[in-house]
Amino acid sequence: MATEYKIPTKTKNEKEIEKPFDSWDQGEIKKPENDAKVLNIIHSALNYDEFFRISACTTTKEAWDLIQVTHEGTPEVRRARKNTLIQEYETFIMTQGGLSWICKKGSHTLSTT
Repeated sequence: MATEYKIPTKTKNEKEIEKPFDSWDQGEIKKPENDAKVLNIIHSALNYDEFFRISACTTTKEAWDLIQVTHEGTPEVRRARKNTLIQEYETFIMTQGGLSWICKKGSHTLSTT
């Protein structure tokens, strides 16, 4: 999973302040470069609509989280979907003629995802 980029800081007089760019080390310089490269790769892999959905994101993590929520939903939504499927399966087990029902339901589920 991508992590959010933060500007390097240093402590001065017990306060945390941003480091000037000329005092960044190699790792601190590479982090935003790598983040920009990964964000560019994500942009190039998306279709037109998806691209515009995340085009305002400034970090890879922000873009990835937005894509994930868009396609998978929030954790609460995923949990609710899982519980619904479990309940439908348990109901199916108890019914007569459930095989034809599950075939219809399965094809409906596949067509909506």
